[in-house]
Parts: sequence; C-alpha cells; structure tokens
Amino acid sequence: MSSSDWFSKQTLGSLPARAARRWGGREAFCFRGRRWTFAEVAAGVDRVARGLMALGVKPGDTVGLWMMNRPEWIETAFAVLKIGAVLVPINTRLRTEDVAYIVGQSDASTLILAERSGPIDYLAMVRELVPTNGGSFVLDSWNMPASRMKPGSTTDTPTPSPRRSSRSPWAKPRRPNFVAE
Repeated sequence: MSSSDWFSKQTLGSLPARAARRWGGREAFCFRGRRWTFAEVAAGVDRVARGLMALGVKPGDTVGLWMMNRPEWIETAFAVLKIGAVLVPINTRLRTEDVAYIVGQSDASTLILAERSGPIDYLAMVRELVPTNGGSFVLDSWNMPASRMKPGSTTDTPTPSPRRSSRSPWAKPRRPNFVAE
C-alpha cells in the first residue's frame, strides 16, 4: 500500500483468504445444520478454483453459475472471481430457453449448475439443449465457446473445448447449434 492509498486494494476473489487469515476458526455461515469456518470456506474456494483451472477456465473467461442459494454457490462464485474469470449468476427461476440466451449473450465458456433442486431438474433442462445419443456433444451457442458434456454424466461442470466461435457478441442472437461428435 503506497502512502497515497487510504485503503489496501484487493479483489473480491481474495476476500475469503483474507477472512480466513483474520478469523480462521470462527463460524462464517451455517446451512442446513452444518457450520463452516472462514478457513473452511477459503479452502473450498481454493479447491473449486483449482478444479476450474484444471478444466481450462482462465482469467477473462465468462462462467455462468445457475444454482440455488447454497454453500457451493458461495465457494464457486468466489473461485471464479479468484482466478480472474467473469461471473454471470443466473436466476434459478429461469428456464431452458432463457438460460440458453443468457449463456450465449454472456459469451460463457462454462456453465456450472447443481444437478437438481427439489423437483427442478436443472441438468435435464441443460440436456434439452444438448441432444443425447450416446456420444459426446459440442454445444455451440451464439458466441459461446464449445462445451463438452458426456450424456449420462452427472458432472456439474462441462469441460470447455478450445474451439471458439468467430461470431460477434453484438450479432443478433440465433438458436444454438448442436453438433454431435
């Protein structure tokens, strides 16, 4: 911190680690009877950040997060910000076509979701956009880099593919293209 700064500069993604250093073993939050300390939250953020980087998410990438309020949302949101990616939180009341539009318009390379919440099957809704016939599929949507998702997989995060669309993000949206590989 220079003498002209009146506060230390930090990113939102660094807040869990800072809170863990300051309050470590103190309770950060409670959800459905389980309690997390600030140190546990920071460790979870680091774990998710490493997982996202292993999937190929890098600084500047856009990551959609379609999940109800739960501890994994907090860890994932801070992990996305920690690695320098752009977070696009998606309202869980939206449905298939709306989410496809948001993911496409945001130029998201990755969509993270909980498989289901109560009676709502979010994974099935995403599968409506990705045809299933036993192979792996590439979802090319608007200006969205392709994402791979194996049918029948219960993974929450499709693996990003290195192939990118050349379509302008300002172009009029079109329906997603689905290509089976």
